[in-house]
Amino acid sequence: MKLLVIANPNVYENRRMRLEGRKLGHSVSVRRFREIDFDLRGDRTRVLIGGRPLDAQYDAIYFRHFPPSLIPEALLLAAWAKTRGIYVFEPSMADGSFVRSKIYDYWKLLDAGLPIPKSIQTLKLDRSAKYLKSFSWPIVAKGIHGSRGKYVYLLEKPKEAKKYLSDALVGFFTFQEYLEIEAEYRIVVIGGKAVGAMRKFSPEGDFRHNVAVGASGEKAVVPAAWNRIAEKAVKTLGYGLSGVDLAIVGKKPYLLEVNRTPAFAEFEKVTGANVAKLFIQHVAQNRHRRTAKRR
Repeated sequence: MKLLVIANPNVYENRRMRLEGRKLGHSVSVRRFREIDFDLRGDRTRVLIGGRPLDAQYDAIYFRHFPPSLIPEALLLAAWAKTRGIYVFEPSMADGSFVRSKIYDYWKLLDAGLPIPKSIQTLKLDRSAKYLKSFSWPIVAKGIHGSRGKYVYLLEKPKEAKKYLSDALVGFFTFQEYLEIEAEYRIVVIGGKAVGAMRKFSPEGDFRHNVAVGASGEKAVVPAAWNRIAEKAVKTLGYGLSGVDLAIVGKKPYLLEVNRTPAFAEFEKVTGANVAKLFIQHVAQNRHRRTAKRR
């Protein structure tokens, strides 16, 4: 298999994928999206990377990281790759249903009957004050494009919320009820199957459970029902490799987030699960699922 991973080649997880691919006898190349060119000078559209046709170099592609501003180009590349017989890992990219938005995720999860915190997103500042009155304080504000704990705030009272709200910013936040979390878990799902779980512990003085802000983890064994919730959430969103965050409140699980590009350094360390290897094996085993032959 010759796999192209669209991502930053210097990130730990991406280096791990390259290493495990080599051990398994596969070629895994990690390249930034901005290295790609679309060539429409001939009678057919070509996609180039490193100045050479992409479809002559790879038979599978994984869209791991790209900036939100390049979503249209990423979807274009996924659609083009599909017509060229290149296996596109992650159904949402391949079928054109990919949307990068937390409120989109919550919509799909809620309508699928999955448990999420009560949430609201509005695009007008004057309406936000009305909606926030329906919450019990404190509340949680999350930037819709934030990740790894960035742009996540615990707002203790209405006056404090004013520091973060403006006509320019309000549409970029989702507001959620604050949950008295008894425990939080990260369940990694690959190809629709849970491969392990980690309990997360927030750092001293911080309500967030993100490893990127200092949280730690330990290996956990969770009930089969929780794994099924995680697997259904990933299937609902059409993701491939995902990190599902489950919060336990009064013994009831809530889906806090389904991360389509999860960091897994801490997860591998504490659980012993080889996420990179399992991912490469899954892509290699499924890359024959092509919807179009090469022309």
